[in-house]
This record gives sequence, C-alpha cells and structure tokens, in this order.
Amino acid sequence: MTWTDAIEGTVGQWTAVREAIDRADELELLTEINAVVDLCDKAEEIAGSPFGRCRRCLFYQQFGGCQELCGHMSEAVVEKDWSRLRHLVDETIRSLRSLSLPVTA
Repeated sequence: MTWTDAIEGTVGQWTAVREAIDRADELELLTEINAVVDLCDKAEEIAGSPFGRCRRCLFYQQFGGCQELCGHMSEAVVEKDWSRLRHLVDETIRSLRSLSLPVTA
C-alpha cells in the first residue's frame, strides 16, 4: 500500500464515521473512532511492527497524531454532541487531504 492509498483509505473510513453519526449507536461510533485506520497499517508496515508505528505516521509527523483528536471525538459521543463530532470529523478529513507525501528517491 502506498501513502496515497493509505490516506484515501483513511479518508474513506472517516467519511463512513461521519455518515454513521445519525444512525449508529454510541458504542459503534466509539469503536470506529478508535479503530486502526489505513494510515496506521502503512506506518506499521514501515516500522516493521506495531511498536513505534505512530512515529512513522504522516498524520503524527505533520499534525501531532490522532490520539488527542480521537479522545475529543469520544468525549463528543459520550456527551451526544453530534455537531461537535461532525466538526471534528470534518477537520480530520480536511487535515488528511492536506498531508504532504514523503519524497521518494
């Protein structure tokens, strides 16, 4: 998988989360918000193991990672603050689409 594939796959995963906000139950949303995404898989592929994968992730390198962001999304779910959750997911998708790809030789 290329970084471009990983980004597009991750955008697709977050788009699915956004579309599920009005119809999924809270447990489903929490599970999907905190699930491993294609960017995680690509970073793990480069790292050679799940340990240290975050440091290899483009989202981590360019935006500081997703853990805090997913925490805020999880809080929005618990509080049933759907507009905040939509906003956070939209910001995540925008950030993913603006990622700079690594230069390859």
